[in-house]
Amino acid sequence: MHIAVVGGSLAGAYLGYQLGSNGHSVSIFDPRAPWEKPCGGGIYVDALRRYPALRQACTWNYPARWRWISSHGERSSSTKGQSAIASRAELNRGLLDLALQHATVHLIPEQVRDIVRDSRGWQVQTDSPTPVAADVVIGADGVNSVVRRKLVGRIPREHLGVTLGYWVTNGPVDEMIVQTYRDLLGYAWYFPRRDHANVGIGTRAIGADVPDLWRRLDAFLQAQCPQARKTGKWGAGIPAASDGAFWQTPCAGPNWALVGDAAGHVHTLLGEGMSYALDDARLVAQAIAGGDLSAYDRAWRRENGSWLRYSSEALGFVLKSGDTTDYERVAALAQGGSTLLAKLYAQAAAGFRQFARRPARAKGV
Repeated sequence: MHIAVVGGSLAGAYLGYQLGSNGHSVSIFDPRAPWEKPCGGGIYVDALRRYPALRQACTWNYPARWRWISSHGERSSSTKGQSAIASRAELNRGLLDLALQHATVHLIPEQVRDIVRDSRGWQVQTDSPTPVAADVVIGADGVNSVVRRKLVGRIPREHLGVTLGYWVTNGPVDEMIVQTYRDLLGYAWYFPRRDHANVGIGTRAIGADVPDLWRRLDAFLQAQCPQARKTGKWGAGIPAASDGAFWQTPCAGPNWALVGDAAGHVHTLLGEGMSYALDDARLVAQAIAGGDLSAYDRAWRRENGSWLRYSSEALGFVLKSGDTTDYERVAALAQGGSTLLAKLYAQAAAGFRQFARRPARAKGV
C-alpha cells in the first residue's frame, strides 16, 4: 500500500515514522519541512512517555514553574516533571530523521496543489508535471489543508483563531507564563524552549483587532520579561471551534483521513494541538493496520471527542452570554486542569443570563 501524507510537520512526520515502522510505502509532501512552527511547543510529560520517539527526536526543556496572571491577580504552581517544551524545528527534524530511516518512507519537498480521486485511489498533484499515485491520502497540512478543502470543505472562519507573537532570547528558561484578560476572548503566553522562547497571544479570528493584540503582547513581554530580546515575529491561524456542531464533520473515509490542525483537533481553551496531533497519528496508523481507515473517525471521537466538544461548547456559551469576563473564568478553570468544570461553569453562566433577561411574570400567572 502506498500512502501519501500531505504535510510533514508534527502529525505528518510522526505518522510517517509509524507507518514506516509497519512496513508501508509512504510519501511525505512538504516543501519546507523541517520548519519552525511558530506557536506553542509545549506538551505534558505523559505524552513523552506514551510516545518515546519524541525523546529521541530532540532535547526538551522542563520548566519548574507555571504562572497564571488574570485581572483578579496572580497564582503560580510547580510544573517540574509535568510539562516539556521543545523547538518545533528541532522536533520536526528529529521525527523526520526517524521516519526516513525506513527505506519505504520518502520526503518529497513539493507543495501539493490538488488531490484527485480515480478508480485506483488518488493522484497527488504538485508543481511537477507527473502526479504521484497513492492508495490512501492523509491530510496533515494544517489549518488551511488542501486535503480538507477537497474532501469536506475549509474550516469556517467562525471556527478559526488568530495567533501572533515573537521568538525571544535572554528570557527565563524555568517558567511558563499565561495571562488572561477581562476584555479578550483569548490569552497571552510565554513558553521557554531550550535556546529561545515563544511568546504569543491568540483570540478568535472573527473580530480580531491585530494592532491591539500586538500592543497587549508588547505590554505582556515588557512586564514579565523586560530583559528578553526579540529575534523574530510570527503569525499563524489555528482551529478554534466555537460550536459543538463543528465536530459532526467526518475526519476519515475508506481511503482518506485528516489529522491534527487539518482535522481541527485543538482544544478551544487550552490549545494542546501537539498532543492531539500525536494521538491522531497513532490512531490512523492503528486503523490502517486494522484494514479499515474509516475506523479512525470513531477512534478519535471515542478517545478525545468529548473533551474537544466540551471546549467548543464552553466558548459557545460565553459567546452567547456576551460577557468576556466569563471567558476569563472559564479559561482559569481550564488552565487549572478542569475542562469539564469549565464547561459546566460556562453553561451555568449563560443559562443564568438568559433567565435574568426574561420579563418578570405577574403574580398568579
